[in-house]
Amino acid sequence: LGRAELLGLPHAAIILIIAAALGKYAGASKSECDNIMERAQVLLRAFECSEHYSTVVSNPSIAGLVQRILDGLKEESSGVKAVTDQ
Repeated sequence: LGRAELLGLPHAAIILIIAAALGKYAGASKSECDNIMERAQVLLRAFECSEHYSTVVSNPSIAGLVQRILDGLKEESSGVKAVTDQ
């Protein structure tokens, strides 16, 4: 997907996909993450974008965004740990 197509997708579905990825990082169960992904699929189907689902999930922009969020969480977590250890 190009940038314009990505922006054209329902933002809620993209947020749900990111939430599922972050949930996996945080240790959510597979069924919880699958439930979130199902909601994303429902949204994409509602907006007639379901054929783009697998493309959105593996989109480098989405993957990059998730990675930046995870890096921020790890950095924040290590900073908090360093402060509490002192």
